[in-house]
Amino acid sequence: MVKKESNRMTRISWIHQIRICLAGYIILYFACALCKAAPGNLFEAEAAELIGGASQTADPAASKGYSVSLGKPGQGIQFSGLPAASKLAIRYASIETGTISVAVNEQPVRKVNVHSSGAVIGSFLDAVIQIEISAGTRLTINQTADDVAVNIDYIVVGQGDLGLPPDIWNLPPLPVAEGPYSADWMAISRLYTVPAWWREAKFGAWAHWDPQSMPEQGDWYSRGMYMEGSPQYEYHLRHFGHPSEYGYKDICHNWVIDRWKPDELMALFVEMGARYFMAMGVHHDNFDCWDSTYQPWNSVRVGPKVDIVGIWEKTAREHGLRFGIGFHNSPPRTWGQFMPVRYTGDKKGARQGVPYDAMLTVRDGKGKWWEGLDPVDLYGPVHTAKEPLLSPFANQFMWRVDDAITRYHPDVIYFDEAAGNSLWDLGVHMGLDFLAPPLVANFYNKSIRWNNGRMGAVINLKCVGGHYNSFKNNPELIPIVERALVKSTEAIIEPQIMPYPFQTETTLQNWHYQTGQEYLDAKKVIRLLMENVSRNGTMLLNITQRGRGDLDPEAIRICKDIGAWLKVNGEAVYGSRPFEVCGDNTVCFTRNKGYVYAVLLEWKGGPITLKALHAGGATLG
Repeated sequence: MVKKESNRMTRISWIHQIRICLAGYIILYFACALCKAAPGNLFEAEAAELIGGASQTADPAASKGYSVSLGKPGQGIQFSGLPAASKLAIRYASIETGTISVAVNEQPVRKVNVHSSGAVIGSFLDAVIQIEISAGTRLTINQTADDVAVNIDYIVVGQGDLGLPPDIWNLPPLPVAEGPYSADWMAISRLYTVPAWWREAKFGAWAHWDPQSMPEQGDWYSRGMYMEGSPQYEYHLRHFGHPSEYGYKDICHNWVIDRWKPDELMALFVEMGARYFMAMGVHHDNFDCWDSTYQPWNSVRVGPKVDIVGIWEKTAREHGLRFGIGFHNSPPRTWGQFMPVRYTGDKKGARQGVPYDAMLTVRDGKGKWWEGLDPVDLYGPVHTAKEPLLSPFANQFMWRVDDAITRYHPDVIYFDEAAGNSLWDLGVHMGLDFLAPPLVANFYNKSIRWNNGRMGAVINLKCVGGHYNSFKNNPELIPIVERALVKSTEAIIEPQIMPYPFQTETTLQNWHYQTGQEYLDAKKVIRLLMENVSRNGTMLLNITQRGRGDLDPEAIRICKDIGAWLKVNGEAVYGSRPFEVCGDNTVCFTRNKGYVYAVLLEWKGGPITLKALHAGGATLG
């Protein structure tokens, strides 16, 4: 019995050893697999060479319990023997906004943008940049005289994806998609022709709707709520609280769109007579209304939790409308005018000196609804309005536009920004200037690819000549840019027949819903439409939605009245071209398929005299 028991125990022992060995092999296998699957190579700061008095700092949140402090100019950290790589991630902590410097083999290569993680201990952010590193390279991160203090936990180098989200504050310049269009106004104007669908459409519907609609207190709410003493600030205090505690991020979070019925709205826009539809992609507030790759503060992740632009796009196409996206987050507007007012606080009263919520950091979100989101991505890092086109936001803007057009293949994109560079507004240098040609060329080249080699794209930019001319420094560009796109103007109709198509945008009510504000009536809208069409223009009309997505009954009635008129008189509009004269205060002329149309603007019955057709005047031939 003893012998048998001993044999049995021996067998059990062998079985346990086999199991242990198998478990070890399994663990080793998965460990190796994870190593192979790792998107980059990690190098701890504590194992690197410290330069100029840089020191180790105990930090329980650091990967090995220590980070390296670079607290004054001349201090640095050097990593040697790195593998070949095209991308670098730096895990850092800081309480400042600014830059740190990167050198390869002791040669400075670039500055890296950093911002506050909320503390130098216990809270880290990742800066990710593109950089060419050869095998065996020495890489140095150091603080120069114009850099800020940081603590470094580790770096990761590798090819392609490092397993991290895009660092939207260190994006490279957007490359122009391959195609016939190059980033030059003259080259674009030589190739571009406005597509036939645009010349036929004449009338578009616009949903100028986003989280700023939620309070129903008019346009630019995300700026006005931070301007002490303004009507929107006072409203915000009464209904939501102080902007140090309840800021615009909370407006976005609490934006409810339970009354939004896109199919019913699109059917109404078709009944109104619209031939294209424009969705709000992003306004000056910097909140993306789509599943954005380069803006975590978007409508899929925050607030409604739906892809608003994607739903608009699908619905518009189902109703036979051409589809467009509006971008209002240009660097001058968003970086220059909207973001800086949020870094302040009240200048008087009980909350004097208390910073608004734009000064919060990712660390402050722990345990709150926005945990994991960084307020700086919505509000921007602390900065001045100087040189917005040279800011880190400029590249981000370009990539976000590209992200949206690549996802949704719009027929038209609109920019609420000047094309040139000579305008000033609210102390900010306005205009897309040198960013505009690559933006245009990229969209045109991609559109050709989507449309099997045919040009079907339209871009709207503003202030090309006219009252708000942004080409005062180079007026010779005006006719060139007019041929390269479809210029757009807010509310100001061109005074004469234009040689190239243009667009005028206007709104039924405020641009964002304003409680109690009056509407334009159908008669006024039709007059504006005809004044545009008779001068070779198109009109884009915002039908102002309420915060939760529905329309006032009055707005619905006006849309139907416009549609009833166009159902009878549409042949004077759709597909028409200007006549020899556009008309006067009482009549607008168009021509279409061999006919001349005279649309009477103030007819009260009885005989009329068409003075423009007098002997020696315009001809019907």
